[in-house]
Amino acid sequence: MPTSTRTIMNRLAARVAAHLGRRAVPAARPASAAATRSITPARHCHALKSRPWTPLRSATSSTRTTTILPPRRALATAKSPMSDEDKRRALLREDFALPLKLLRGVALVLATLGTLLGVHTTAVHLYAELTEPTPAAFDFWTRVHLRRAWMFEVHQRQLDAAEHYLAKALRHEDETSQWALWKREYLALVTKLAHVRLLQCDAVGGTDVLETVHAELLAKFTHDVASLDDLKSVPPPLAKLGELVTLLAAKLVGLYLRTGQIDRAGDLAGDLNATILPGADPRLAATELLAQGDVAAARGDWTQARDRYDAVVQLDEQLVADSADPAARVPYLEQGIPTLLPGRCLAAIAHFHVGTAELEATKDLARALDWFDKALTRAAPAAAEGGAAQQQQPRSCDECRAATLATVGRELSRAGDEVQAVEVLTQGLEVARKIGDLDADRMCTAELERLGVEVPDEVPKPAKPLNVDEQAEPAEAAAKA
Repeated sequence: MPTSTRTIMNRLAARVAAHLGRRAVPAARPASAAATRSITPARHCHALKSRPWTPLRSATSSTRTTTILPPRRALATAKSPMSDEDKRRALLREDFALPLKLLRGVALVLATLGTLLGVHTTAVHLYAELTEPTPAAFDFWTRVHLRRAWMFEVHQRQLDAAEHYLAKALRHEDETSQWALWKREYLALVTKLAHVRLLQCDAVGGTDVLETVHAELLAKFTHDVASLDDLKSVPPPLAKLGELVTLLAAKLVGLYLRTGQIDRAGDLAGDLNATILPGADPRLAATELLAQGDVAAARGDWTQARDRYDAVVQLDEQLVADSADPAARVPYLEQGIPTLLPGRCLAAIAHFHVGTAELEATKDLARALDWFDKALTRAAPAAAEGGAAQQQQPRSCDECRAATLATVGRELSRAGDEVQAVEVLTQGLEVARKIGDLDADRMCTAELERLGVEVPDEVPKPAKPLNVDEQAEPAEAAAKA
């Protein structure tokens, strides 16, 4: 039987499909003659080639069927379907993705800030320890508090914060150690707290601390002196203790006078001689005379005060010769321990008090200015030299200069020489604010405000240094007028 045209076409299409790797084309249904005539072998091959190519599931498949592979995640899901717990965790991860990113960012910022703060704190404490070493006998946290107090007082001028950390260090040391007040490290810590309180004008708080220290040291001094067989051979530690007790008593005399306790100051000043041992430094005798003169001046007995001050002036040459060497730098923690002033400072203080007594007793401004000029000459001998020489002067020299300039400016203002008074008061205010002398600061500020001069927060330095000799003649003429 002859093969029909349709059969030939179907065989040809099957061979072409097998050659191209396509699904076998099933046999077509019988169609009309028009449909048969429209499908030609060339058109059928072209239609097969134009289909998009898809990979086979298996290259050795006998049927050569084609399938579209699903994504890998869908295959894994199909092989191992997710449990409810896994689905819940996946949903939670999607819901908390953004908050977790924010938390990671915040944690990174906090970690960075903490690292920077740690580096900064370490650097500050290292700088403080290298600049002002703390005693190794103290506890670790005590030394930390001391460094903080030093930074607040010296660099930031915050005395209240410095007092807070000093009190904290003292409490911590009392809790962890048993110290005696005659041990220098502990004595320095206690007196430094009193010193900072006095700088804040807390005379009552500073006096309370110094009274406790003085009472305990005096008891030990009395006990040690009673155990001596001969006062001519005094051990150096006992002589040093007697000097410290005398200086503490002299400082308490000044504090009692400042708070209006004149009777207590007089009783304590009268007992100063009992703590001065034979062969002691002559500056101790000058300190005793100055304290007794201050008590007499507070009582209004200017004759007795002048006698005490003149007795110190008689020692002027010996005291000035004692100050040939520049004053040594005092460590931060030992600034509260009373020390013997240089002889030049004691001489300057004595001349200043003599000038004050001259004003009160005789009202002779010219003679008073002469005494004040001598006080300034001894208080700041290196002022004209400049440079590092002036920086080597102790704080007491600046205190004496501030008090002298404030008194001179006030007297010039009362005498009517307002121009010179303003210049002197401005310089006195500058010195007072440089060292934190609040008494001289108040005196200069009050007098400048009385003269109608606006007092700035920061006082500029005068154009030229004060020379009292240049102002003695106009002041004397004004006083006579």
